[in-house]
Amino acid sequence: MKTVAPTERKIFISPARPFSLPADTPTRRSRSWLWPFGWPITFGPNFATAPRRMAASQHSLPSPLQSENAMSSSTILVTGAAGFIGNSVTDALVRSGAGMVRAGVKSLQPHSGLPRLPVQTIHCDVMDRACLMSAMERVDVVINCIRDDAKTATTVEGTGRILECAAASGVSRLIQLSSVAVYGGATGTISEETRPVPPLSEYGAAKRAAEELCRSAAGEKLHVAVVRPSLVYGPHGEEWTARFIRAIASGRLAQLGVNCDGEANLIYVRDLAMLAARLAIHETPHYCVYNANGVEIPTFAEYFDLLSRAIGRGPFIPLAVQPALSAIRRQARRAGLYALTKQAGVARSIFPRSDTIAAVVRSVEKVAFERLGDLSADDFTKRRRYVIDRVKEIGFVPTTSLQEGIAASAEWAFAQGLVSTRAAPAEGVPPILQLH
Repeated sequence: MKTVAPTERKIFISPARPFSLPADTPTRRSRSWLWPFGWPITFGPNFATAPRRMAASQHSLPSPLQSENAMSSSTILVTGAAGFIGNSVTDALVRSGAGMVRAGVKSLQPHSGLPRLPVQTIHCDVMDRACLMSAMERVDVVINCIRDDAKTATTVEGTGRILECAAASGVSRLIQLSSVAVYGGATGTISEETRPVPPLSEYGAAKRAAEELCRSAAGEKLHVAVVRPSLVYGPHGEEWTARFIRAIASGRLAQLGVNCDGEANLIYVRDLAMLAARLAIHETPHYCVYNANGVEIPTFAEYFDLLSRAIGRGPFIPLAVQPALSAIRRQARRAGLYALTKQAGVARSIFPRSDTIAAVVRSVEKVAFERLGDLSADDFTKRRRYVIDRVKEIGFVPTTSLQEGIAASAEWAFAQGLVSTRAAPAEGVPPILQLH
């Protein structure tokens, strides 16, 4: 099969900005790809010849993944490549010198940057065996980034179909994106060996079931590496970035009235993507599991405060709300939203191929998802920390600081119009909290 070489491009960025944003952040001024140094950086098959100075910086891309020959000669399929994480994984593979990258998409998302990448974009519906078999033809590695919040069955059944087709197609390695949700209510220091503590959310239970399928299918012919990321944030991220930025800007987040002193285990999307790319060629056991977490663990209060300051809204100050009244309102909203989402699900099953119905259902689900008042105090008060000693053993350490990740997220939010104006921060407010 013909190898598609990444297009080589050079970028000059002035170091005169007050601080540097991660390399994947489009600004409103330039809309270009930023790099925090004042010399030309070359992306493409000759990435290994980039200046040696880059290696010492937190902003640099990791050095070529252990075996450059293995990376450049492998054909890698990314399922869910149009999504938040899948898109970033696809980009990370290209930047790391992957020879042939196939971006498997069910439909191309509006924000997707795939058209600008030198990859083969193909239709890939994980619920369609024939479609999967075609997508996996002559593929060496599959990185599964599929996520469907509305259909947890897709997580389990889709993973099962991927494993079946991977075995039939001769795929040698699967990187399965799971979640720390599989640990349920566990607290304290959490390693890959920590047993789940009930109750598990529906999403966590589905991810756990998908992991068990992977464990059963793993063997000498198919190695499986499961990655359990913590809370993934960054540009284009909805769950832990965009919805909280909107809620801060509107004042709704402050109305939660909860003590946000729990630990916010956050990982920047680019760091997670580079870990997935590294595992695509790194020698691993037949089956292994890796936690993925960031370099700094703030409290949720500190995270919200940094977001608030980054978008020019000053410090984050939760309003005092009576716990009993808040709980009653939350249960009433949950009952109403449950009925609403159930009706949406019925409509989806009756008209599975209707784009109009699908759009309506997505709108309903988005409304349900964004009702921050339905989050309980437990969501923000638990003290737990996911350790990443195992990924460090394979030479990987996340490099994006919280300040850099939040700055990138804020710039993206302004560029996308999520925040209409850049309000001036309150007088005397420091630019960033001291994180522990």
